[in-house]
Amino acid sequence: MAVIYVARSKSLSDWGATVGISKNLFKVGIAAASAKEGVAALNEAGFAGATDWALVASAECATGDEADHEGGRAEGRESERGRRLPPS
Repeated sequence: MAVIYVARSKSLSDWGATVGISKNLFKVGIAAASAKEGVAALNEAGFAGATDWALVASAECATGDEADHEGGRAEGRESERGRRLPPS
């Protein structure tokens, strides 16, 4: 089963606060094995120019194929006016 995780980089947060974007900059990702491995891959790759990514939170999640079989994917939905919309 896949893992969804949230990571934060102190250096990227400091940069965001300095340039006026926001200090609340996070990376949301999906890892095949574990969240720690996903964060380690971010640090190895220097994602967004930072190598100090730290894990904030993680949770197990179903992959696309598993969600389709468990009824997690909608076949279509209706808008408030009753029109059919494509699957989201």
